[in-house]
Amino acid sequence: MTTAEARGAAAGVAVAARGVSKAYHRGGETIWALRRLDLDVPEGAFLAVTGPSGCGKTTLLSVLGTLERPTFGDVFIDGQRVTGLSEDRLAEVRRKKIGFVFQTFYLIDYLTALENVAVALRFQGLSKRAQRERAQELLELVGLGDRIHHLPRELSGGQQQRVAIARALAAEPKVILADEPTGNLDQSSTAQILKVFEKIHAAGQTLVVVTHDARVADAAEHRLRLLDGAVVDSTLE
Repeated sequence: MTTAEARGAAAGVAVAARGVSKAYHRGGETIWALRRLDLDVPEGAFLAVTGPSGCGKTTLLSVLGTLERPTFGDVFIDGQRVTGLSEDRLAEVRRKKIGFVFQTFYLIDYLTALENVAVALRFQGLSKRAQRERAQELLELVGLGDRIHHLPRELSGGQQQRVAIARALAAEPKVILADEPTGNLDQSSTAQILKVFEKIHAAGQTLVVVTHDARVADAAEHRLRLLDGAVVDSTLE
């Protein structure tokens, strides 16, 4: 094991980055979205990633979630170096280790709330009955036990986002990565989402949330601020 792998596999770290840089090439110009970033997110932490638009927040989430590969550096999920894995192996890591929550929900329009959550369990080796039972349990956890048979169009934006959070939790991931999860929500719905985040964080779930919302940042246990792709302030040790 290399020195980087040993550091990345440290006990108690859910997701880590070592010297991560990410470049995009546009019109003959190289744009560095991330610059030599080091990060350790402890298991069970609630981290808010903040900073101005274009500072690299969403890129960081994409790289940590293995949706994009870093130009340089290494990413570790649950102690495993994932940087050099094949696309098939990365898909397996995402399915088993990472739950995603996006600003625009990405629910399937023609499926009920229960079915939208159960979809995430299709490849977990569970029977259909077990999938539905687990999906209902998670919807009850996020306060939607009375909405399990509703279609997305029959739910408010805040309710749809809670379905998306329940779906992200379905496979019991090592870390939830959320990109502006309250960006499309009003104050009341944002407050509901924060209650859900606080509840699952209290139960030991690791959360990394990219946000412009001061209320979300204030609710987090830790903060990390980016500027021009680099960390300029962090409460993580």
